[in-house]
Amino acid sequence: MDAGSRPAEFYKERLSPTRYWVRSLFLNAIYHETPVLAWLQECFKNTIMDVYFGYTANIGTHTFYMLMLPLFFWYDNIELGYDIVWVLALGVSFSGIVKDYMCLPRPRAPPVHRISMSKSAAKEYGLPSTHSCNSLSVVLVFYDYYPTNKLVDICCKWLVLTLVSGRLYTGMHGATDIITGGVLGYFSYWVLTIIRNFITRESFSHNAIVTVALLYLIKLNPRPLENCPCFQDTVAFIGVVIGMMWTLWLDNLEVRSIRPLDFYSMPLIQYMYISFMRFLTGVSIIVTWRVLSRQWSNTLGMWITNGISRTNPNPKEVSVPVAIFIRIGIYAGIGIMVLECSPILINLFGF
Repeated sequence: MDAGSRPAEFYKERLSPTRYWVRSLFLNAIYHETPVLAWLQECFKNTIMDVYFGYTANIGTHTFYMLMLPLFFWYDNIELGYDIVWVLALGVSFSGIVKDYMCLPRPRAPPVHRISMSKSAAKEYGLPSTHSCNSLSVVLVFYDYYPTNKLVDICCKWLVLTLVSGRLYTGMHGATDIITGGVLGYFSYWVLTIIRNFITRESFSHNAIVTVALLYLIKLNPRPLENCPCFQDTVAFIGVVIGMMWTLWLDNLEVRSIRPLDFYSMPLIQYMYISFMRFLTGVSIIVTWRVLSRQWSNTLGMWITNGISRTNPNPKEVSVPVAIFIRIGIYAGIGIMVLECSPILINLFGF
């Protein structure tokens, strides 16, 4: 059964009156727009668009972010990359809080026909659309850095149009989901502008305050009534941000530099070779960290849980926060790998 699709009594018994009332309002909107969404699918459906929107939806996935976001740091665009990681972390966190608070389903299938390459899509709540949230916030960041660049403008418009229309075409979201996602995307960007002015990377106290605020953001996330994976994504992204933030503080604004690549000053073959080897080296480090840290975390988690169970009559109350902090540590390690370990090896190998 899809997340958010249980009988109304299930949610009425478990949600507060206010939470249930808000959920009911949005649920009616989702039910009313579902037939329209199904009609639009019938009007525009064809094989080429199925493939196009099915594959481009991967732009907003966990794996895509893990592989592509580090490129900003490895190809000499650190400030832009840092802002994008921040705004995505905020967007995933805010949308996750709303998803788990509302417990709303995706448009019903049938009559809607869903197109997705993600096996976990049905486990996630619908409103708001994280894809529309993140696409808008990322585009706003790009416009901050390249306000007059025509190519960037075209790419940004393509990104928003593709991801937003794709969520409708694939039946993963309706108009209500898209609109609320867009509002959260702008809100995430606005919060980023405040954080930019507040964080002084050499200031321990500012970084500590932001870290506590991020951990509190995790605590704010309501407990979902079903097995929605949104909370895990929130913890992962916040872990990456914390890892990067403290790495920059420890380096005192000195990120380990990588030799800039100048497309015009070297042969094309050499440029492509160095670019590929940087990517391969960096991704290999991240994947290695993921594999090793997962093994270590399983061992550490079992050791801590066993120790707690001997002294605590209800070990689950403690083991859940422990699991959260271990996950934060794993993804903070990814931030460290991107900013510290990858540049060391890339420079060592001469890439």
